[in-house]
Amino acid sequence: MVKLRSKYAEKQWNETFNLVRRCMDKSTSGFGLASNQPLLGCLEGLQKALNVTSLTAMATRLETIAKQKGLGSHQSPTEPTCYITSDMFYLEVLMEPSGEVLDVKVAHHGEAPVTCEELIKLLRLKNFEDFSKKLEGLSSLYHIHGDSETKIKTYLALQSLETDLMKMSRFPRPVVNTNPRIDAILHGRVGNLVPRREGNPMSIEYFITPYDQLEEQMMPGLSCYGNKVLVTVDGTIILHKLPVASLIEDSQQVENERASLFRGLDGAVSMDLPACFFLKFPEPFPILTSFIENIQRLTGSVIFCPYRVAVLENPDSILLGHASTNN
Repeated sequence: MVKLRSKYAEKQWNETFNLVRRCMDKSTSGFGLASNQPLLGCLEGLQKALNVTSLTAMATRLETIAKQKGLGSHQSPTEPTCYITSDMFYLEVLMEPSGEVLDVKVAHHGEAPVTCEELIKLLRLKNFEDFSKKLEGLSSLYHIHGDSETKIKTYLALQSLETDLMKMSRFPRPVVNTNPRIDAILHGRVGNLVPRREGNPMSIEYFITPYDQLEEQMMPGLSCYGNKVLVTVDGTIILHKLPVASLIEDSQQVENERASLFRGLDGAVSMDLPACFFLKFPEPFPILTSFIENIQRLTGSVIFCPYRVAVLENPDSILLGHASTNN
Protein backbone atom coordinates (compact mmCIF):
# COMPACT_ATOMS: atom_id res chain seq x y z
CA MET A 1 0.00 0.00 0.00
CA VAL A 2 2.89 2.40 0.78
CA LYS A 3 4.43 1.73 -2.64
CA LEU A 4 1.09 2.25 -4.40
CA ARG A 5 0.46 5.48 -2.49
CA SER A 6 3.89 6.87 -3.35
CA LYS A 7 3.59 5.79 -6.98
CA TYR A 8 0.31 7.63 -7.57
CA ALA A 9 0.77 10.51 -5.12
CA GLU A 10 1.66 12.98 -7.87
CA LYS A 11 -1.01 11.83 -10.34
CA GLN A 12 -4.33 13.61 -10.80
CA TRP A 13 -7.43 11.95 -9.36
CA ASN A 14 -9.09 11.74 -12.79
CA GLU A 15 -6.09 9.88 -14.15
CA THR A 16 -6.20 7.38 -11.29
CA PHE A 17 -9.97 7.01 -11.67
CA ASN A 18 -9.63 6.23 -15.38
CA LEU A 19 -6.93 3.66 -14.62
CA VAL A 20 -9.23 1.91 -12.15
CA ARG A 21 -11.98 1.99 -14.76
CA ARG A 22 -9.73 0.32 -17.34
CA CYS A 23 -8.75 -2.37 -14.86
CA MET A 24 -12.43 -2.96 -14.05
CA ASP A 25 -13.20 -3.48 -17.74
CA LYS A 26 -10.68 -6.31 -18.05
CA SER A 27 -11.81 -9.93 -17.79
CA THR A 28 -11.48 -11.62 -14.39
CA SER A 29 -11.17 -15.10 -15.94
CA GLY A 30 -7.62 -15.44 -14.59
CA PHE A 31 -8.70 -15.01 -10.96
CA GLY A 32 -9.85 -18.56 -10.35
CA LEU A 33 -7.03 -19.47 -7.95
CA ALA A 34 -7.73 -19.31 -4.23
CA SER A 35 -4.79 -16.92 -3.76
CA ASN A 36 -6.56 -14.40 -6.01
CA GLN A 37 -9.87 -14.44 -4.13
CA PRO A 38 -9.06 -11.35 -1.98
CA LEU A 39 -8.30 -9.38 -5.16
CA LEU A 40 -11.48 -10.67 -6.82
CA GLY A 41 -13.47 -9.62 -3.74
CA CYS A 42 -12.02 -6.09 -3.98
CA LEU A 43 -12.92 -5.91 -7.67
CA GLU A 44 -16.47 -7.05 -6.94
CA GLY A 45 -16.77 -4.35 -4.28
CA LEU A 46 -15.58 -1.72 -6.74
CA GLN A 47 -18.01 -2.93 -9.40
CA LYS A 48 -20.93 -2.59 -7.00
CA ALA A 49 -19.87 0.96 -6.21
CA LEU A 50 -19.51 2.05 -9.87
CA ASN A 51 -22.42 3.02 -12.07
CA VAL A 52 -23.04 0.74 -15.06
CA THR A 53 -23.16 3.19 -17.97
CA SER A 54 -21.55 1.27 -20.84
CA LEU A 55 -21.69 -2.02 -22.69
CA THR A 56 -18.35 -3.10 -21.26
CA ALA A 57 -19.40 -2.24 -17.70
CA MET A 58 -22.66 -4.19 -18.04
CA ALA A 59 -20.88 -7.22 -19.53
CA THR A 60 -18.27 -7.11 -16.74
CA ARG A 61 -20.97 -6.97 -14.06
CA LEU A 62 -22.81 -9.93 -15.61
CA GLU A 63 -19.52 -11.85 -15.80
CA THR A 64 -18.90 -11.22 -12.11
CA ILE A 65 -22.39 -12.35 -11.09
CA ALA A 66 -22.06 -15.50 -13.18
CA LYS A 67 -18.69 -16.32 -11.60
CA GLN A 68 -20.16 -15.85 -8.12
CA LYS A 69 -22.87 -18.41 -8.94
CA GLY A 70 -20.44 -20.91 -10.45
CA LEU A 71 -21.65 -20.26 -14.01
CA GLY A 72 -19.82 -19.47 -17.21
CA SER A 73 -20.12 -16.31 -19.29
CA HIS A 74 -18.90 -14.89 -22.57
CA GLN A 75 -19.64 -12.11 -25.03
CA SER A 76 -20.66 -12.54 -28.64
CA PRO A 77 -17.82 -11.53 -30.98
CA THR A 78 -20.24 -10.09 -33.57
CA GLU A 79 -23.02 -8.38 -31.61
CA PRO A 80 -23.60 -6.67 -28.23
CA THR A 81 -24.82 -9.82 -26.51
CA CYS A 82 -23.66 -11.47 -23.29
CA TYR A 83 -24.30 -15.12 -22.44
CA ILE A 84 -24.49 -16.67 -18.96
CA THR A 85 -24.14 -20.42 -19.36
CA SER A 86 -24.27 -23.75 -17.56
CA ASP A 87 -24.57 -27.37 -18.68
CA MET A 88 -28.36 -27.25 -18.42
CA PHE A 89 -29.48 -23.72 -19.30
CA TYR A 90 -28.28 -20.36 -20.55
CA LEU A 91 -29.27 -16.69 -20.46
CA GLU A 92 -28.92 -14.46 -23.49
CA VAL A 93 -28.70 -10.73 -22.68
CA LEU A 94 -29.06 -8.53 -25.76
CA MET A 95 -27.88 -4.93 -25.28
CA GLU A 96 -27.51 -1.62 -27.06
CA PRO A 97 -23.94 -0.42 -27.75
CA SER A 98 -24.57 1.98 -24.84
CA GLY A 99 -25.16 -0.95 -22.48
CA GLU A 100 -28.96 -0.53 -22.27
CA VAL A 101 -30.63 -3.95 -22.01
CA LEU A 102 -32.98 -4.75 -24.90
CA ASP A 103 -33.93 -8.35 -24.19
CA VAL A 104 -33.17 -11.25 -21.85
CA LYS A 105 -33.94 -14.80 -22.96
CA VAL A 106 -33.80 -17.99 -20.91
CA ALA A 107 -33.32 -21.40 -22.53
CA HIS A 108 -33.41 -24.65 -20.60
CA HIS A 109 -31.80 -27.77 -22.04
CA GLY A 110 -33.53 -28.79 -25.26
CA GLU A 111 -35.94 -25.83 -25.17
CA ALA A 112 -36.14 -22.71 -27.31
CA PRO A 113 -35.10 -19.39 -25.70
CA VAL A 114 -38.00 -17.51 -24.11
CA THR A 115 -38.05 -13.78 -23.35
CA CYS A 116 -38.16 -13.05 -19.62
CA GLU A 117 -39.77 -9.69 -18.85
CA GLU A 118 -38.91 -9.81 -15.15
CA LEU A 119 -35.19 -10.25 -15.80
CA ILE A 120 -35.29 -7.45 -18.39
CA LYS A 121 -36.85 -5.15 -15.82
CA LEU A 122 -34.26 -6.02 -13.14
CA LEU A 123 -31.31 -5.35 -15.45
CA ARG A 124 -32.78 -2.10 -16.77
CA LEU A 125 -33.20 -0.92 -13.18
CA LYS A 126 -29.62 -2.07 -12.43
CA ASN A 127 -31.05 -4.25 -9.68
CA PHE A 128 -28.19 -6.74 -9.79
CA GLU A 129 -28.89 -8.16 -6.33
CA ASP A 130 -32.35 -9.46 -7.27
CA PHE A 131 -31.07 -10.53 -10.69
CA SER A 132 -28.42 -12.60 -8.91
CA LYS A 133 -31.13 -14.26 -6.77
CA LYS A 134 -33.12 -15.15 -9.90
CA LEU A 135 -30.00 -16.67 -11.41
CA GLU A 136 -29.47 -18.71 -8.26
CA GLY A 137 -33.07 -19.93 -8.48
CA LEU A 138 -32.51 -21.12 -12.05
CA SER A 139 -29.35 -22.95 -11.02
CA SER A 140 -31.15 -24.65 -8.11
CA LEU A 141 -33.33 -26.58 -10.59
CA TYR A 142 -30.29 -28.69 -11.40
CA HIS A 143 -28.73 -29.26 -7.98
CA ILE A 144 -28.76 -33.00 -8.58
CA HIS A 145 -25.88 -35.43 -8.14
CA GLY A 146 -24.88 -37.06 -11.39
CA ASP A 147 -24.00 -36.33 -14.98
CA SER A 148 -25.84 -34.09 -17.44
CA GLU A 149 -28.12 -36.93 -18.56
CA THR A 150 -29.30 -37.52 -14.99
CA LYS A 151 -29.97 -33.82 -14.53
CA ILE A 152 -31.97 -33.70 -17.78
CA LYS A 153 -34.14 -36.63 -16.69
CA THR A 154 -34.69 -35.06 -13.27
CA TYR A 155 -35.75 -31.81 -14.92
CA LEU A 156 -38.19 -33.81 -17.10
CA ALA A 157 -39.60 -35.37 -13.92
CA LEU A 158 -40.21 -31.92 -12.41
CA GLN A 159 -41.89 -30.79 -15.64
CA SER A 160 -44.12 -33.88 -15.59
CA LEU A 161 -45.20 -33.22 -12.02
CA GLU A 162 -45.94 -29.57 -12.80
CA THR A 163 -47.97 -30.58 -15.87
CA ASP A 164 -50.12 -33.00 -13.86
CA LEU A 165 -50.65 -30.48 -11.05
CA MET A 166 -51.87 -27.94 -13.61
CA LYS A 167 -54.23 -30.56 -15.11
CA MET A 168 -55.58 -31.38 -11.66
CA SER A 169 -56.16 -27.71 -10.90
CA ARG A 170 -58.40 -27.51 -13.98
CA PHE A 171 -60.61 -30.47 -13.06
CA PRO A 172 -64.32 -29.50 -13.21
CA ARG A 173 -65.81 -28.49 -9.86
CA PRO A 174 -68.62 -26.27 -8.57
CA VAL A 175 -67.75 -22.58 -8.24
CA VAL A 176 -68.43 -21.41 -4.68
CA ASN A 177 -66.60 -18.08 -4.36
CA THR A 178 -66.81 -15.23 -6.89
CA ASN A 179 -63.08 -14.53 -6.42
CA PRO A 180 -61.33 -17.16 -8.62
CA ARG A 181 -58.13 -17.13 -6.57
CA ILE A 182 -59.87 -17.56 -3.20
CA ASP A 183 -62.16 -20.19 -4.71
CA ALA A 184 -59.13 -22.14 -5.94
CA ILE A 185 -57.50 -21.94 -2.50
CA LEU A 186 -60.56 -23.04 -0.52
CA HIS A 187 -62.31 -25.38 -2.95
CA GLY A 188 -59.82 -26.27 -5.67
CA ARG A 189 -58.32 -29.71 -6.17
CA VAL A 190 -54.80 -28.63 -5.28
CA GLY A 191 -55.12 -24.97 -4.23
CA ASN A 192 -54.12 -21.88 -6.17
CA LEU A 193 -51.23 -22.81 -8.48
CA VAL A 194 -48.68 -20.29 -9.71
CA PRO A 195 -46.54 -21.86 -12.49
CA ARG A 196 -42.75 -21.86 -12.31
CA ARG A 197 -41.30 -18.73 -13.85
CA GLU A 198 -37.67 -17.62 -14.22
CA GLY A 199 -36.00 -18.49 -10.92
CA ASN A 200 -39.23 -18.92 -8.96
CA PRO A 201 -40.45 -22.51 -8.35
CA MET A 202 -44.10 -23.44 -8.85
CA SER A 203 -46.05 -22.50 -5.73
CA ILE A 204 -49.30 -23.81 -4.23
CA GLU A 205 -51.30 -21.36 -2.11
CA TYR A 206 -53.31 -23.70 0.10
CA PHE A 207 -54.79 -21.54 2.90
CA ILE A 208 -56.00 -18.00 3.50
CA THR A 209 -57.47 -16.74 6.77
CA PRO A 210 -61.13 -15.60 7.02
CA TYR A 211 -59.89 -12.13 7.99
CA ASP A 212 -57.83 -11.85 4.78
CA GLN A 213 -60.79 -13.08 2.74
CA LEU A 214 -62.99 -10.38 4.26
CA GLU A 215 -60.34 -7.73 3.72
CA GLU A 216 -60.11 -8.59 0.02
CA GLN A 217 -63.89 -8.35 -0.31
CA MET A 218 -64.03 -4.99 1.49
CA MET A 219 -61.05 -3.50 -0.39
CA PRO A 220 -61.20 -4.35 -4.12
CA GLY A 221 -57.77 -4.53 -5.70
CA LEU A 222 -56.06 -5.64 -2.47
CA SER A 223 -54.43 -9.07 -2.52
CA CYS A 224 -53.72 -10.74 0.81
CA TYR A 225 -51.37 -13.66 0.35
CA GLY A 226 -52.07 -16.86 2.22
CA ASN A 227 -49.90 -19.82 3.17
CA LYS A 228 -48.04 -21.50 0.34
CA VAL A 229 -45.52 -24.24 -0.41
CA LEU A 230 -42.98 -24.47 -3.23
CA VAL A 231 -42.89 -27.46 -5.58
CA THR A 232 -39.27 -28.52 -6.11
CA VAL A 233 -37.05 -31.49 -6.82
CA ASP A 234 -33.82 -32.13 -4.91
CA GLY A 235 -31.08 -34.71 -5.06
CA THR A 236 -31.09 -37.65 -2.66
CA ILE A 237 -28.64 -40.40 -1.75
CA ILE A 238 -31.03 -43.24 -2.62
CA LEU A 239 -32.97 -43.76 -5.85
CA HIS A 240 -36.68 -42.90 -6.20
CA LYS A 241 -39.09 -43.81 -8.97
CA LEU A 242 -40.13 -40.51 -10.57
CA PRO A 243 -42.41 -39.88 -13.57
CA VAL A 244 -40.76 -38.57 -16.73
CA ALA A 245 -44.10 -38.07 -18.53
CA SER A 246 -47.58 -36.93 -17.58
CA LEU A 247 -49.53 -39.55 -15.60
CA ILE A 248 -52.97 -38.06 -16.29
CA GLU A 249 -54.08 -39.65 -19.53
CA ASP A 250 -57.69 -38.75 -20.20
CA SER A 251 -61.06 -38.21 -18.56
CA GLN A 252 -64.32 -40.11 -18.83
CA GLN A 253 -67.90 -39.70 -17.69
CA VAL A 254 -68.59 -41.39 -14.35
CA GLU A 255 -71.98 -40.76 -12.65
CA ASN A 256 -72.52 -37.35 -14.28
CA GLU A 257 -68.95 -36.23 -13.48
CA ARG A 258 -65.72 -36.25 -15.40
CA ALA A 259 -63.15 -38.61 -13.93
CA SER A 260 -59.51 -38.57 -15.02
CA LEU A 261 -57.46 -41.67 -15.58
CA PHE A 262 -54.04 -41.92 -13.94
CA ARG A 263 -51.34 -44.15 -15.29
CA GLY A 264 -49.25 -46.23 -12.97
CA LEU A 265 -45.53 -45.62 -12.50
CA ASP A 266 -44.46 -48.29 -14.96
CA GLY A 267 -41.20 -48.37 -16.89
CA ALA A 268 -42.70 -46.47 -19.84
CA VAL A 269 -43.37 -43.29 -17.89
CA SER A 270 -41.03 -43.47 -14.89
CA MET A 271 -37.38 -43.85 -14.04
CA ASP A 272 -35.26 -44.49 -10.95
CA LEU A 273 -33.39 -41.26 -10.20
CA PRO A 274 -31.27 -39.96 -7.28
CA ALA A 275 -33.88 -37.30 -6.52
CA CYS A 276 -37.25 -36.74 -4.91
CA PHE A 277 -40.07 -34.18 -5.11
CA PHE A 278 -40.41 -31.81 -2.18
CA LEU A 279 -42.98 -29.33 -0.93
CA LYS A 280 -40.87 -26.62 0.69
CA PHE A 281 -42.21 -24.13 3.20
CA PRO A 282 -40.80 -20.63 2.61
CA GLU A 283 -40.59 -20.20 6.39
CA PRO A 284 -40.33 -22.68 9.29
CA PHE A 285 -43.76 -24.20 9.90
CA PRO A 286 -45.14 -26.08 12.94
CA ILE A 287 -46.93 -29.30 12.08
CA LEU A 288 -48.31 -32.22 14.10
CA THR A 289 -46.48 -35.51 13.69
CA SER A 290 -49.89 -37.22 13.69
CA PHE A 291 -50.76 -35.18 10.59
CA ILE A 292 -47.67 -36.46 8.79
CA GLU A 293 -48.55 -40.00 9.86
CA ASN A 294 -52.08 -39.59 8.44
CA ILE A 295 -50.68 -38.40 5.10
CA GLN A 296 -48.40 -41.43 4.96
CA ARG A 297 -51.29 -43.76 5.84
CA LEU A 298 -53.65 -42.30 3.22
CA THR A 299 -51.15 -42.04 0.38
CA GLY A 300 -48.96 -45.05 1.13
CA SER A 301 -45.93 -42.80 0.63
CA VAL A 302 -43.11 -42.37 3.10
CA ILE A 303 -42.59 -38.71 3.97
CA PHE A 304 -39.16 -37.64 5.09
CA CYS A 305 -37.73 -34.22 5.81
CA PRO A 306 -34.12 -33.46 4.78
CA TYR A 307 -34.27 -30.14 6.60
CA ARG A 308 -33.72 -29.19 10.20
CA VAL A 309 -36.41 -30.44 12.55
CA ALA A 310 -36.89 -28.81 15.93
CA VAL A 311 -38.92 -30.65 18.58
CA LEU A 312 -41.19 -28.24 20.44
CA GLU A 313 -42.39 -28.50 24.03
CA ASN A 314 -45.40 -30.43 22.78
CA PRO A 315 -43.98 -33.87 21.95
CA ASP A 316 -46.67 -34.35 19.29
CA SER A 317 -45.48 -31.44 17.14
CA ILE A 318 -42.35 -30.58 15.19
CA LEU A 319 -41.13 -27.49 13.41
CA LEU A 320 -40.15 -27.92 9.78
CA GLY A 321 -37.81 -25.40 8.22
CA HIS A 322 -35.54 -24.94 5.26
CA ALA A 323 -31.98 -26.13 5.78
CA SER A 324 -30.28 -22.76 5.65
CA THR A 325 -28.24 -20.74 8.07
CA ASN A 326 -31.11 -18.27 8.45
CA ASN A 327 -33.74 -20.71 9.73
